Amino acid sequence: VKAHTERVTAEVTFADVRDDGRMVHLWGPEAVNLLSSTAKTNMRRTLGKYRPDLTAPGPNEISPCDEVVERLCFFSLLKVREGSPVQELGLGEDLPPMEWRMENLLPAHEPTLWFGDGDTGKSILAQAVGLCIQHGLDDLGFTPVQGNVLYLDWETSFQMVDRRTKMIKAGLGYPSGASMRYRHCFQSLSGDIATIHKLVADHGIDYLIIDSLAGAAGGDIQREEQVISFFNSLRSLGCGSLIIHHISKTQPSLPYGNSYIRNFVRSAFDLRRPPEAESSTEWSVNFSHNKSNDSARLPRFGFRLAFSSD
Repeated sequence: VKAHTERVTAEVTFADVRDDGRMVHLWGPEAVNLLSSTAKTNMRRTLGKYRPDLTAPGPNEISPCDEVVERLCFFSLLKVREGSPVQELGLGEDLPPMEWRMENLLPAHEPTLWFGDGDTGKSILAQAVGLCIQHGLDDLGFTPVQGNVLYLDWETSFQMVDRRTKMIKAGLGYPSGASMRYRHCFQSLSGDIATIHKLVADHGIDYLIIDSLAGAAGGDIQREEQVISFFNSLRSLGCGSLIIHHISKTQPSLPYGNSYIRNFVRSAFDLRRPPEAESSTEWSVNFSHNKSNDSARLPRFGFRLAFSSD
C-alpha cells in the first residue's frame, strides 16, 4: 500500500483458500486506487464474476462481495494512515549504549553508505562483512553482533556473487557451510517492497546489504523524489543496512546523485583504491569516514585485497 498526494494505491490479489489449505488464485495482482469509487465498483464486479455465490444481498442489503471490498479498502487505508505508534523519549536515568551491527563501523538499526569508484572492491568487502555478521566471526578488525543478513543485488548475478563468497570463505578460512541469503533484484526497492517485507519477516532478517543504490532507487538519483522514495521504502523494513554506491565524477569526494543521499544515511565512508595500485591481483582499499551522526568519526583505515588462483 502506498500513499500519494491525492490517492492511496494498493496491489490487490483475490484468491480462494480451499478446505485442504490450498490457495487458488482468482485475480490480480492489480494496482488499485483505494479512494476511488469506480475502482471499488470494479473490484466488486470482478470478485462477483469469480465468486457469484458472494453477490446475494444479506439481511442488511449488503452482499458478502460488497463487504469484502469495503473492509479491504477501509483497513488498508487505516493501516497506512496510522503509521508507527507514539513512543516516550528520555524515560529512565541510564544512557543506553550505542547499538552496533559491527562495532564502530555499522550502526545496528540505521543506513550506512559506502561509496567509491568502480573496481575499488566495495562489493567484495560488503560480502565479507555480510559473512562476518551472519556467523558472528571477528575477522575484519571490527566485532560483529550476529544477525541474519540478506544481500540484495542489482548489479550482477547469483553465480558471480556466489563465486566471490566462496573466494572470501577460502581466504578467511571459513567452514564450507558458511553462507548468507541472497536475492537477485531487477525492480526498484519501492516497487518490490511488499515481497522484500515478506522475505525479511520469513527469514528473520536483521541486516540488509544493498548493492547498489542506483539500481535499488530505480530511476534518476539526481531527483530528490526518487531518492526519498528509496529511503522511505528502506526505512519501512526496520533493518539496519549497508548501501553500496558510486562517486560523483565532478566531485569525487561525494556520492553521485542528489544531496539527500548523504543526508539520509547516518554514517558514510569514502572508499578509495590508491592510483598507484600495486597490481591487478593485490591492492589496498582505504576508508575515509566522512559522515557520522551518532558517534565519533573513525580515523582513516583500510583493508588489503589479494587474489590468487588457489
